[in-house]
Amino acid sequence: MCRSIEDQYSDIALFDGINPEDIKAMLRCLQPVRRRYRRQEYILLDMDNVEMVGLVLNGTVHILKEDHYGHQVLLTYANRGDLFGDSFSLQRRNIARVSYHAATDVELLMMPLTKVLQTCSHTCPFHQQLIRNLFEQIAEKNAALMDKINIISMTTLREKILAYLTLLSEKAGNTTFEVSLSRSEMAAYLCTNRSAMSRELAKMQEEGLIRFDKNIFELM
Repeated sequence: MCRSIEDQYSDIALFDGINPEDIKAMLRCLQPVRRRYRRQEYILLDMDNVEMVGLVLNGTVHILKEDHYGHQVLLTYANRGDLFGDSFSLQRRNIARVSYHAATDVELLMMPLTKVLQTCSHTCPFHQQLIRNLFEQIAEKNAALMDKINIISMTTLREKILAYLTLLSEKAGNTTFEVSLSRSEMAAYLCTNRSAMSRELAKMQEEGLIRFDKNIFELM
């Protein structure tokens, strides 16, 4: 059974303030393309041309950077409602400087950025709201990258872990929260070794700083 436009997009920040009826008209105007990728597939590679901005409808996309020796770092990730590729689409040379990887099976809405930023001949009143929402999301992504820089700039592994968990706790508004990343992904995000991180997590639990069961954590 097909879901209505309201059901599909009601929780997506890019469409905040836009009526469901207007979303239908907007999608006809933008001519987006729905794409699906299987887990572990690459969506875009470093140095690919980025001609469209991606919106995650379902699943998780990892944004990765690989060095000269093939070591990958998880820079950040995009879940339902998040955009990716927008920063590179906005540049004069729209070349990706990272790779986009399907961490799970994903469903994406790929939109030509030129159609997003340029109002059409119909001068749709909701288009300006869409552009405002787009730049608000870009600002939020920049803030998230600053959070990442703050976390990995910590001196010790324990400080990095605590900074990351504190950030998630603040976002959840609760001292008990879920970490969406696997242990391997969390270690990659923190730019550390999984074994070292697992040992430190165990020590922190023994010392009463945190409690965790699988991906449910609690700050004490």
